[in-house]
Amino acid sequence: MRQTVHWSLACLILLAGCAASPQRASVEALRQQVVDTERGFAKSMAERNHSAFMSFLSDEAIFFTGPTPIRGKQAVAEAWKRFYEKPDAPFS
Repeated sequence: MRQTVHWSLACLILLAGCAASPQRASVEALRQQVVDTERGFAKSMAERNHSAFMSFLSDEAIFFTGPTPIRGKQAVAEAWKRFYEKPDAPFS
């Protein structure tokens, strides 16, 4: 009887763990997320909207634009601010 209880408990824990697994996004959904993010970034540059650009940055952002990486959302935003100051975008 005691062994049956242990097996039942083990099976219950195993099933509970499977039920709690998060659903995985499809490859197409992930691809679309990247496309939408890239378009949003391009739109922020075209509209000269530095605040919109900042909305795409993580607090842990790291940009490699030279010999020393730029670390953190604020530092990256400051480094990129110059690209948003002139009326024409320097790239698209």
